[in-house]
Amino acid sequence: MVSTQQRPGSTPSASAPIPEPRGRASGALDRPLTRRRFVARGLAFVGVGAAMPAAFVRAAFAEGLPAGASHGLAATGRRMLVVVQLGGGNDGLNTLVPYGSGAYYDARPGLAVPPERVLPLDDRVGLHESLAALHPLYDAGQLAIVEGVGYPQPNRSHFTSMDIWHSAATSGGDGTGWLGRLLDHSAAEDGQLWRAANVGQALPLSLASDASFVPSLNSVPAYVLQTDPRFPRQADQRVTDWARLYAAQAAYGGRLALISETGLAA
Repeated sequence: MVSTQQRPGSTPSASAPIPEPRGRASGALDRPLTRRRFVARGLAFVGVGAAMPAAFVRAAFAEGLPAGASHGLAATGRRMLVVVQLGGGNDGLNTLVPYGSGAYYDARPGLAVPPERVLPLDDRVGLHESLAALHPLYDAGQLAIVEGVGYPQPNRSHFTSMDIWHSAATSGGDGTGWLGRLLDHSAAEDGQLWRAANVGQALPLSLASDASFVPSLNSVPAYVLQTDPRFPRQADQRVTDWARLYAAQAAYGGRLALISETGLAA
């Protein structure tokens, strides 16, 4: 059993159970604080001790986000490209169904989608009924479908074909992907540490680049400072302790300040 009592003047440990602060310190914490000042005056905030609430830390981290960020990117006017890579087998002829072709039904007596179950796009092709949510987007001009994507003398290896798909190069390429090259050759905004992210276990070839950093996240909600799951009620306090540690290092200046600022930015 770990005691939660502290010696006079001691600082709570980030590894021991700590009760959440009950009060709010006066003075510095009553004033708006930027992340830059939080780092620059780190030692002063260490002196506040356990009274520094985790909500204060979160507010310091949130500084610099565009207005309306909590409501999505639409409020900022910025645009985002979302690429959903479905890595698996898909029956293209039963996704975009050529229901107007008799040859389709002749060749697939047991697999063909009956015409009455097709969502028509025109008198030739239509969507599979499970894609009903896409149908109104097509009617509104917000969805395009490209058929027959390929290249002359296709390589019939599954793995080579996937590399070609990701690299957009039929002759081996240079080890970069089409999205990675887009990042390398497009302008970056000032202060951006990275402009793309992959949600998945490993970075796909499509995002490989020469000069752009692209992190891989297991999931977007999991991209936070991970605390000990055995003590969920202490998560905020542990984040506060972690930030206090970096703030203390920043007060020494020099390379320690650079490391601390990098840690807080991450």
